[in-house]
Amino acid sequence: AITSEKALGRVKVNLNLCVGCGACTTVCPTGAMGYAYPRVAEQGVKLRTLLATYAAAGGQGARLLLHSQDQGQALIDELGRAAQLKLMHGVPHDVLPLALWHTASLGIDAWLAAIAWGAQQVVVLATDEEAPQYLEGLAQQMQVAQALLHGLGHHGTHFKLLRATSAQSLDDELQI
Repeated sequence: AITSEKALGRVKVNLNLCVGCGACTTVCPTGAMGYAYPRVAEQGVKLRTLLATYAAAGGQGARLLLHSQDQGQALIDELGRAAQLKLMHGVPHDVLPLALWHTASLGIDAWLAAIAWGAQQVVVLATDEEAPQYLEGLAQQMQVAQALLHGLGHHGTHFKLLRATSAQSLDDELQI
């Protein structure tokens, strides 16, 4: 959907091919690409409110679980049903799931803000609906974000790309 117009020093987005995932904005090194809705600032308000509410209720060490509103949400729902039947553990109390249009629509800026607002960890749930290129971009951004925090003296794993294709694999990963 994106082509380079080198002679003009810009890129062009073919709106007929764009799927609206927002990944271009999260990996664009110059910030020149924009994503119409929801904007990062609006997602930031949502993140800050979620984390502040969790902290106000006495919660500590929140793990923010960003997932797609399609297959990611379906896995969360399936995990919840299995937990009600005592077949799995379910979503731990410190995990705050948040559905996104696409897992690549939020990047390093929003993840670092979430850490600043009190999240212990930002986990991006990837299912088989994401193309490998998205996962590569997310993993690279997580390495940069992790390096920034380590450079500032914050130890531990603050960013994680969780790959799950079933409720059982999601349950296993969330219990760690």
